[in-house]
Amino acid sequence: MAVTENDLVKVRYRHVVNAPIEPAWKTLRDFGSLLHWVAGGDRGWLRISGEGVGALRDFKLPSVGEVQHRLDLLDDDAKQIVYTLTRGTPLGMLRYSVSIKLFERGELTGMEWVGEFEPEAGANSDEMSKRLASAYQDMSERFSAYVSAWSLEVSST
Repeated sequence: MAVTENDLVKVRYRHVVNAPIEPAWKTLRDFGSLLHWVAGGDRGWLRISGEGVGALRDFKLPSVGEVQHRLDLLDDDAKQIVYTLTRGTPLGMLRYSVSIKLFERGELTGMEWVGEFEPEAGANSDEMSKRLASAYQDMSERFSAYVSAWSLEVSST
């Protein structure tokens, strides 16, 4: 679902992760784990500068090119991270920020993405919103598969 407020487009996506919340959170809170669960991660690179809030994640993926994110929030109690795009324009987005929050759903984990962006001049914000929601869906499914496999591996040892 996309909503426009003050020239920013907001996209919300929810997913159920096929794993308990603790291994899901352990993976998500690791700002460098991205390459393990995104499309093209095996053909990309990633470098983290700094630790905790303020850390920078420079990476390159075939789908987005070279970009940089800054970690703005890492809340262990709320199981939430927030990061902001500081370099690059993936999907034609400017001023992009995203919040990812996990919450318990019985034995599984709920995952909610809330992204806000300013589209480049002349860009179709509805089409961009659909592409971003599709990217969230793909990343969520890959995250779920990665965490589920990792969680099973850890519990069997």
